[in-house]
Amino acid sequence: MNIAEFVENNVALHGLAVIAVFGDQNNPPFAYTIGLAQRGQPDLLIIGVGQEAAHFFLNEVARRMQAGESFPDCEPIAELANLPCALRDIPTAAAIERHAIQANYYYADKGITDYRFRQLVISDRAGLLPWEDGYDHAYMDPRQACLWRQAH
Repeated sequence: MNIAEFVENNVALHGLAVIAVFGDQNNPPFAYTIGLAQRGQPDLLIIGVGQEAAHFFLNEVARRMQAGESFPDCEPIAELANLPCALRDIPTAAAIERHAIQANYYYADKGITDYRFRQLVISDRAGLLPWEDGYDHAYMDPRQACLWRQAH
């Protein structure tokens, strides 16, 4: 099964597909969803966590969004994990440029041009999010790109 078939099958069966990419010494791992735009929701991207955790986070947030829960920009997400997380609106171009390339192919094939992404942001070791005073940028920035800082 190729990647396009994997995505198509998972979107048909589960309403979304999660694509996870291993990191290397120069780039952190990341994962993202494909298919949520077809249900009126933004797709999700997480950077800097392993595949198992990324799958859990993305699937759980997607499930809660589909159940009608809303997640305001920058607001901590309750009961997601033992560490603070939040969603940030990010430019679609920033998401697909280096991360969500398969989403671009999938939506182009479907004729969908109006889709968007939100980045699931994790806290540093002290539980602080990147926009909070005291956040450990030196430790976290190489592990988690802050795509919301890019122009929309």
